[in-house]
Amino acid sequence: LKLLQEHSVTIVIRACEASLYSSTLLEQNGITVYNWDFSDGSDPPKPIVVNWLKLLQEFFGPEPSTGPKKTIALHCVAGLGRAPVLVEQPKPQKNKNRLFDLDLSGSPGPD
Repeated sequence: LKLLQEHSVTIVIRACEASLYSSTLLEQNGITVYNWDFSDGSDPPKPIVVNWLKLLQEFFGPEPSTGPKKTIALHCVAGLGRAPVLVEQPKPQKNKNRLFDLDLSGSPGPD
């Protein structure tokens, strides 16, 4: 918790099983926890990708922030790529079609 607070984390994304730890302490300290589990070594399901991209748009906005530092913590467990796959989603890719045609209207869902 202390490390998350030191880095101004207000949102934690678990791209792994929610049963690994309780989110209660984080939530009691103002950190929102999203449980976006999907199979390790696979592509994230479309709803997770949509929620992730919407969350980034809402959290960071279209312009660089001049306000207080804001951080999202994203993690998986086994290390085969769930978190890195999500991090790569918003980056434009040359000569590649996007995996999904996404409608980013609305708010991210809690799960």
